[in-house]
Amino acid sequence: MNMILTQSIYFFLMSFALAVLEIQIEGPHGWAAKIPTWRPGNAHWLGRLFKKVNKGEELTGYHLVLIIFLLLMFHWPYLWFAKWSLANELLLMGFFIFFTVVWDFLWFILNPHHSLKKFGPLQATWHKVWIGRLPIKYAIGAIAAAVLFCFASLVSGVSLLIGLSNFLILAAVNIFLTLLTIIFYPKTF
Repeated sequence: MNMILTQSIYFFLMSFALAVLEIQIEGPHGWAAKIPTWRPGNAHWLGRLFKKVNKGEELTGYHLVLIIFLLLMFHWPYLWFAKWSLANELLLMGFFIFFTVVWDFLWFILNPHHSLKKFGPLQATWHKVWIGRLPIKYAIGAIAAAVLFCFASLVSGVSLLIGLSNFLILAAVNIFLTLLTIIFYPKTF
């Protein structure tokens, strides 16, 4: 329990730092709208695949390189001290997928050009599919992460409930820290 709690706090801090960095790079224009970056569109198979997997979002060179860099950083411990296993990989990918959800939402909360009050399809036009006031990819990401946590437990030979409870701790800590951010960062509203 201590380890998942520590990982969850560290995970939030990484999401927070990356959201702030990306705000400095993108400013008010989300999804690299004003960055001079490669945009393969539908002409390239990778652009078509990305668009399909990400519910209509366009692939940019900026995001492709950033995702590759982040995946390399998430896997960095395997080079030095962590032992690779299928269970660890499933857990890592669960963390990564949920990380992208938290990082994206924090971008809106922390960006002085946006607000939680206006958060929705009219403000974040690059998110193409919504459930109420949240992009569907947030729900899909959370569910996928929970499933990966559960599979990691099963592969490890422990109860499915351990994986689910670890994911719920991760989600609860990140929701709590996000709420604290909303409360203590006055620009949010």
